[in-house]
Amino acid sequence: MACMRPCPSCILWDEVFRVKRMQPKRKTIRRRLTNSNIVVMVLMIVAIVSGLLLLSIDTLIRDSMRNNDQLVQTMSNSFDNMWLSFKQAINHITMNEEFQQVLSAGEDVVYENNEDRIILRSQIMNTALLSDDMDKIHVYDRDANLKVMINKKYRRREQYVLFPTLDESWFDMSGKVASRVVDGRVIFTRVIYSRTDLSKIGYIVCVYDQAALERRVNTIVPTKNRFVIIFDDEDKVVVHNHADGPVPDEMAASLRGRAGGVDIRDVPGIGSALVARHTGAAAGWQTVSVVALSDVLRSTLDSIALIVTLGLVAIAACILIQWLLARRITGPLEAIVTSISDANAGDYTHMVRVDTGDEIEVLATTYNRLMERTDTLVNQVLKGEIEYRNAQIHALQSQINPHLLFNTLECVNWLAEYGRKEEIRRVTTSFSKLMKAAMQGPQMVTLARELELAEDFLSIYRILLEDRLAYSIDVSDVPPDTMLPRLTIQPLVENAVVHGIKRNMGNGNINIVAALSSGGIMITVIDDGAGMEEAAVAAVNAYATEAEPDGRAETVGVGFRNVIDRLRLIYGARARLHVSSSPDWGTTISLQIPEAAQEEEQDEQDHTGD
Repeated sequence: MACMRPCPSCILWDEVFRVKRMQPKRKTIRRRLTNSNIVVMVLMIVAIVSGLLLLSIDTLIRDSMRNNDQLVQTMSNSFDNMWLSFKQAINHITMNEEFQQVLSAGEDVVYENNEDRIILRSQIMNTALLSDDMDKIHVYDRDANLKVMINKKYRRREQYVLFPTLDESWFDMSGKVASRVVDGRVIFTRVIYSRTDLSKIGYIVCVYDQAALERRVNTIVPTKNRFVIIFDDEDKVVVHNHADGPVPDEMAASLRGRAGGVDIRDVPGIGSALVARHTGAAAGWQTVSVVALSDVLRSTLDSIALIVTLGLVAIAACILIQWLLARRITGPLEAIVTSISDANAGDYTHMVRVDTGDEIEVLATTYNRLMERTDTLVNQVLKGEIEYRNAQIHALQSQINPHLLFNTLECVNWLAEYGRKEEIRRVTTSFSKLMKAAMQGPQMVTLARELELAEDFLSIYRILLEDRLAYSIDVSDVPPDTMLPRLTIQPLVENAVVHGIKRNMGNGNINIVAALSSGGIMITVIDDGAGMEEAAVAAVNAYATEAEPDGRAETVGVGFRNVIDRLRLIYGARARLHVSSSPDWGTTISLQIPEAAQEEEQDEQDHTGD
């Protein structure tokens, strides 16, 4: 049987395991500590890896922007140098005195055997050799008639005339060297004026070598997502190395503009791309380099893979280290929990051995001392108190026997005077059941068994009172296996019969009702007998509510005292008994037993036995 007034240690263990039972799934400290630390470390590692990735990508983009800007500037400067070279060559040709004399000769000057053409060709060739990027040179007279054409690739024989007719819109009429794109070819033009009288004497057209131009552009290896495009001063495409053929108009339109520098923009057909542009100071040509951002980032995939791999390795190492650290901390705590489980089962000898040199070792040492003191307290003090309480309960129950025996023998004596043998047999049978229940059996019995004993008692007095006593039992709302102390209802029924019905000329009714209530189980015994005096009712209720009854307890009947004392020993303040009565109107006795005590009652029954 469990102790009636648990010590502080027992309260501690019971509270620990009550909380443990309430949790459907225990979350260990090791799991929580490991999970929380892993989450923190993983978040830190992810933050570091993300930062490294962002830093790597940002550095790569910045380096790519800087490299593309330098490359575009270099390429643009080379075109400027080429343009200046062409301008210088054209100046040498057109300002040559002999060249101007032949070109400005009037109709009165006649050259035989095409000597004029030979002179012009000679002057042109001597100067044109200075520029390797010249492909063709056309010279026209003032009337736009072709005088001579030189093809540097085919020096021994003339080729087809590239521009049989001139368009004056190609020329700057001020005499400056101009450049433009005509029929997909880059040409340099100039109106030739006489050095003497500044009259117009002819025209010159120099064609840029397309192969040389493409070689300059292809210093950047072209792909679908990486190419160079050159715009002239009128934003017309001079040359490009787009891998898929001509640059689409939509793409070219998105790349036009005079602003220099490097930026990231959306280019049709490519997406986000690094666009570097630079405008030459001499020619006014703009060199634009386009590199898809995806191609830039692709070069850093190896670095990204390395960083991610290192991050995963760091996470795995973090998990392992945190698990080991958590195990070192929670291992001793688990040993203490195991010892507490043994203590809850009654074994207080399981000590915890911890040698960590920290607060956990101090906790384990203190816990071991507490267990030693608890073992001493339970074995020497509480066990003695339990035995004393059991003796008290059995003594109280034994007090019922003489009282019940006196009343029953009186009934048998009365029946014998009238020679009622059958009733005597029934009375003695019921009485033997009552005596057996009073003298042996478990301390706690079921409600069904307790009502059976009460009905045996009522059957005795029903015979005694010649069927003037009627009774009913209603327990439909309460499970019949509900546990309560043995001989709890019978003394209350006996009080109702002896002090209520019998004093009322033996006529009356007794009702026994059991029902569930908010505070537990309510058992009510109601009679319509003689009732009780107000002083007697007050004495019983006062005895039932006082934790330590005073000397006035002698005014309370034996039956009431026995029931109240046993309830107080077993349930403490959780059980209540209350009496309501008026003279000539009957008595109502209400007994409330806490429903939560049923598990404890079952444990007590298992410990006491028969």
